[in-house]
Amino acid sequence: MSEAEFADLELLLFPWVRREYRRRRRDRAIIELAGCYITLGSGRAIARDISQDLRRFRNRPTPETGKRLLLASVLELNGGRPLRETVIREVLAGKNRQQAATNSAMIRA
Repeated sequence: MSEAEFADLELLLFPWVRREYRRRRRDRAIIELAGCYITLGSGRAIARDISQDLRRFRNRPTPETGKRLLLASVLELNGGRPLRETVIREVLAGKNRQQAATNSAMIRA
């Protein structure tokens, strides 16, 4: 579904559908952003640097292109809040947040 089609249908959708769509777009933006940090090597180092850059970038004006544009889109899709390193690591590892919560609940039981 394209952005224009989704914008037309957004008001008709349930809130949980809109949240899920925004989360998937955010996750795709994080994965794309990780390509800018590829020289760091480990996933933990990449997640740590992305998280730090999101916190630093939060109050700056929207840029034109490049890494800063990706940072701005991740922040916008997450409601202006920077993401924790653990969330970014889960996204880069391909884990679903709901799936991770279910797995941790099963481990505790």
